[in-house]
Amino acid sequence: MRFDECRPPAQKDSSPSGIGFTSIGTGDAGIDAVIRPAELRDRIFPMIFAGIFSAIGCMLLWFLAVQPMIIREHAKSWPSAQAIVESSHVTTHRGSKGNITYGFDILYRYNFNGMPYHSTHYGALDCSSPDYSSAERLTHQYPVGSSVMVYINPTDPSYSLVNREATARDYWVWAFLLFPAAGIFVFRSALTAQYVVTGSGYGRGRIQLYNTLEDAQKALAQRKAMIIKLKRMLGMDEK
Repeated sequence: MRFDECRPPAQKDSSPSGIGFTSIGTGDAGIDAVIRPAELRDRIFPMIFAGIFSAIGCMLLWFLAVQPMIIREHAKSWPSAQAIVESSHVTTHRGSKGNITYGFDILYRYNFNGMPYHSTHYGALDCSSPDYSSAERLTHQYPVGSSVMVYINPTDPSYSLVNREATARDYWVWAFLLFPAAGIFVFRSALTAQYVVTGSGYGRGRIQLYNTLEDAQKALAQRKAMIIKLKRMLGMDEK
């Protein structure tokens, strides 16, 4: 059977379009694949994966973008007080791959309603970056012994901020929106997929989901061409 002439058998009627399964034997490419209607069991794994991926993205988005934004908005109405800087220095963090980032650590004391407090918060989102100069600049701006205006959470006076404005770093974290967006896309694709391609040419137990039979056949044709080209490059093409 020629690959490009493969068509679904007309006598099958197990899907809305009358497609039962289409068996593809490609011989020279070494692919044995089957196109069949997608079932619930085919959709479960990609839907679970997409759900977990979206959940992780939403958690990162909450802790790194949404929550700091809410804190900054609330801090606009917080009472202020003068604080004395007790410690101010650059911190160095080395990642698992050897990359180095720099952060700014500050410790200051202040009084609120007659009670003494200490805080280590500079902004609503304190994180390190590869830019050493920006962290060093803050140590010069807030030297030990200097007086600084801080904004105090009236419901939790031990929590205060030196800077309640958003910085450039607070905006790029919104890129984590891509995680839930990608998860939703994969979930929707798995939910609406109509056809499955599976077989030895796709790896044991591996499947591919497609919305149309034309997409599935096109994907197989592209895979066949890729494998034939690879075999020819390796000198493995069959004579």
